[in-house]
Parts: sequence; structure tokens; C-alpha cells
Amino acid sequence: MRAFAQDRRGLDGQTLGIVGVGDIGRRVAALGRAFGMRVLGTQRSRPLTDGIEAADLDRLFAESNYIALTCPLSDETRGLVNARRLALAKPGVVVVNAARGPVIVEDDLVAALEAGRVGGAALDVLYVQPLAADHPYRRFDSVRFSPHVAGITVQAFEETGRISAEAVATVIAGGWPQFFVNSASREAHVTRRARLGLA
Repeated sequence: MRAFAQDRRGLDGQTLGIVGVGDIGRRVAALGRAFGMRVLGTQRSRPLTDGIEAADLDRLFAESNYIALTCPLSDETRGLVNARRLALAKPGVVVVNAARGPVIVEDDLVAALEAGRVGGAALDVLYVQPLAADHPYRRFDSVRFSPHVAGITVQAFEETGRISAEAVATVIAGGWPQFFVNSASREAHVTRRARLGLA
């Protein structure tokens, strides 16, 4: 039993770093706190709350035992997990990617895994999917994969239908849906409604 426990550690007292503390990142933070973890976070657009300590990326990498990527893919985040940042990380750090594949420079993560700098990775997304049979990630017992299908549930489909129906009703009534994305279409929509006498 003692030999089994030799290389294992509990989560209590460990540090969880979250890159992208939006809705998903906040839920990850709540789980980390429930296990007694110290939580660091970085978020560009919203203030951090709920016991999440703000940290820049370099500090987050240097102090975290676990790093959870829950950020969107953008020019800023593409290649964010690279050789330089992985070199800052604590030996044995575990990287969890629930964001997008290109947030990680795959060759750099493979090199860090080979060197033992990174203790493991849990990858919900990959740079190219499906993962090739001969991809270097497959050589590591410490790398785990999930199929990025958490949203494929009965509840998710019901919620999507409800939100879509509400959005249609809101637009018909002359409003803007809660999750309006294409701001460039707003002017055209207002013009079209006015032309139809619906303004």
C-alpha cells in the first residue's frame, strides 16, 4: 500500500490555475475549492470573484500543480501553452485542456512529457481531431483523452431548443435575443423591420 501511495497526492492544499475564468472556469474553480485547493485564475474581461486569486499567466504556470485551460481560442490564446511557459511550471504539473486544441503547442507538450516536466495531461480537445494512431501523445500512460461531448445530453438538447424558441419569440416581438452574436446584422434587421412596418 505504501508503494502505491508513493507517487500519488491528494488535491487538498494543491494549487489549481485556471486560464479563462468564464462560466466554465468558474465551475472548475468551485470544484477545486470543494476539494480544498487554492485557486489562481486569469481572465481578461471580468473581475475575478468567489475566492479566485488573480495571477498573470507566468505566475499561474509557476505556482500551479494543475492547470485547467477553459479559455476561448483567439490570437492571444493560440499557442499559449508553449515551451517557455511549461519550463516555468512546477515539476509534475498536470495540464487539462477543455478549451481548444491550438491553445497548446503540441510538440512542446510532448517534449515536456518526455522530459518528465509535465506529469500528465487530460485532453478534451486536440489540434487535429481525431487523433492520429501514431500521434506522440499515445505513447504516454499519463495522457488521457475525452471526446468533447459533455454537451450531448437530453438536457442540453432541451435547453438549446428552449433558448432558440425564446430567441425567435424575442426577435419577432422586436427585441434582441439574450445570446445575440452577429452585431453587424443589427442595422440590417432594424431596417428590414421598418420596411415591413414592424418597427
